[in-house]
Amino acid sequence: MKNEHAINDKMSKLSKLNNLFLGFLGSLMLLATPFLILPNSSFGQTGTPDKFSNSLDEAIDLLNDRKSNNTKKIISFLDNLIEVEPKNYQAIFIRGITLPQEFDLAKAQIDLELVVKEKPSWLALYNLAYLYVLQGKIDEPIELLTKAKKLSNSFYIYTLLAEVYRIKGQKEDHLSTMKKAIELNPKAHTPYAHLANSLYHFGDYKGSLTKINKALSIKKIAYYHFLKGLNLVALDDINKGLASLKKAVALSPELSHVYLAIGVVMINDERYQEAIDNFDEAIANGSVATGNAFKGITYYQIKKYALAKEYLQIAIDNNTNNPQVYNHLGLILYKEGDKGKAEENFAKALEINDRDPYIYADLGWFFAQNKLLTRSLSYFNQAINRVDSDDDSLLLGRGVVYHQLDENELSLIDLNKSIEIEKDNSRAYLFRAFVNDKLGNTKLAMADLAKACTLGDQLACSFK
Repeated sequence: MKNEHAINDKMSKLSKLNNLFLGFLGSLMLLATPFLILPNSSFGQTGTPDKFSNSLDEAIDLLNDRKSNNTKKIISFLDNLIEVEPKNYQAIFIRGITLPQEFDLAKAQIDLELVVKEKPSWLALYNLAYLYVLQGKIDEPIELLTKAKKLSNSFYIYTLLAEVYRIKGQKEDHLSTMKKAIELNPKAHTPYAHLANSLYHFGDYKGSLTKINKALSIKKIAYYHFLKGLNLVALDDINKGLASLKKAVALSPELSHVYLAIGVVMINDERYQEAIDNFDEAIANGSVATGNAFKGITYYQIKKYALAKEYLQIAIDNNTNNPQVYNHLGLILYKEGDKGKAEENFAKALEINDRDPYIYADLGWFFAQNKLLTRSLSYFNQAINRVDSDDDSLLLGRGVVYHQLDENELSLIDLNKSIEIEKDNSRAYLFRAFVNDKLGNTKLAMADLAKACTLGDQLACSFK
């Protein structure tokens, strides 16, 4: 049997495309639980006197009204008040949780750190911890939230602490802490949503779907429909997934991440123009870096490398932190013969996230295509070492490389595992046919070719 097959460098499953969302999904769920400020009657817990003016009460009401666009007005009022009363720690606290809405995290940190120092309370500790998490700091929040737990048994504290454990990769601590948050307030929607988010990250899409449905039964929030849609897509229920994503758009038309999600579904379905249209909507709604990143990846998929390079560079110019941008730009530069710059971009991608198995897998496929098989094998090994359970697409990739290295016994082991996980992957049967042919198992090879052809693989059909 003549083996002239081309290696497919596209991700083989829609759930792997969803991995592109993991970099910012955690932040998205954090934003679903904004800075915490309680009604005026609860401010006694801050340890400061309840000496609110009517104007300060009004500022608090405006801040709690998350549909209002009065943050500049609130901050201006608080600036004037604090100038007159520099030790009004409640005003400083409110300003500290308002400033992030104007993207002034540095000044917010100064305010909240002052409140924690002078008038510590669980609210102040919680909000400073939350601010640190948004800034990418993950060690300081644990200390702050541990102190907060001594002052209050609020489920908010446990919810945020669990999220920090998730970011740190402490799965068991995360799950036990999130379950504690649910026990403390089973009627609250946010713990279920955060747990759903975590289970999605861990690849438990059915478990995640159950929890996000529970959150939605308590409160209908666009973010929750978004996560439900991603879970349904990962479970290959594409139509219901798209319906859920469209519900998210209906609730919050400005939610750019939903357009990104729909675009990713369109990429997998090879509806590339629809994908680009959705990414344009995301860009129009503020996701300039990420929208252009996905446009670049889309053009890469359809081999329009000049356009792909253009949009990937726009994403970089807008301070993207998506490792896939640098990964794909590296792939293009390598194709253009600029191996030095390509290597720089590969290194940058892994510097941003050296735990993402699919970056390594992309590089594995790419170098296999370019006949650099030892390097390709190294990348696939690193990819496989970074997943909690066997992944059919990664095993398929390594099995192909083993076959090209004439290590057919090892190839057969990987391909058998891949097919055991995903029984309808025609390409796995095709490659196993090549391996069995090399090993002299002619009948098995022909059976695999027939199966691959039945599943729609045209190359397999051509051998019949």
